[in-house]
Amino acid sequence: MRFILIILCISISNKVFTQNILELGRANSFKTMSFYEGESLRFKKSNEDYFITARISGITDDKIKFNNIEIPVSDIDVIDVREKSSNFMRRFGTYFSGASAGYFLIDFINLSVVQKASAADVYDDKILIGCSVGIGLGFGLRQIKRKYFKRKKLNRIWIQEPL
Repeated sequence: MRFILIILCISISNKVFTQNILELGRANSFKTMSFYEGESLRFKKSNEDYFITARISGITDDKIKFNNIEIPVSDIDVIDVREKSSNFMRRFGTYFSGASAGYFLIDFINLSVVQKASAADVYDDKILIGCSVGIGLGFGLRQIKRKYFKRKKLNRIWIQEPL
């Protein structure tokens, strides 16, 4: 009896607190990006040339509600995902440039302090060029980030309903 009562309470409360979710993803991947009610969404409609920024106030079966307007999901062509996308390349670029600067610093300290080399021997052109390229490459990798989710080929935009 208790078991049935617990299952009944869980199933009722599950439907009370659930909401529809706007999801973006590829057809052949399990990774998705989700947008909930109350979040800000920057998007471009398929027949317009500019982006629109609005706060999601509701998500129905096939439309997204913004303050006073409803837009069908099928009309949305591009969504700005800079805030939602992974920052793997940003972290990797930071680590890469930090490792290059650290290698240069360790080599400089090793030659000047530990081995007590002269000032002319401390500056090795090959190490200086290699570390400079590493630092520049790391800062370049920091700039690579997924900015827009375009509806094309396998990219899909859909509304996920609660189970």
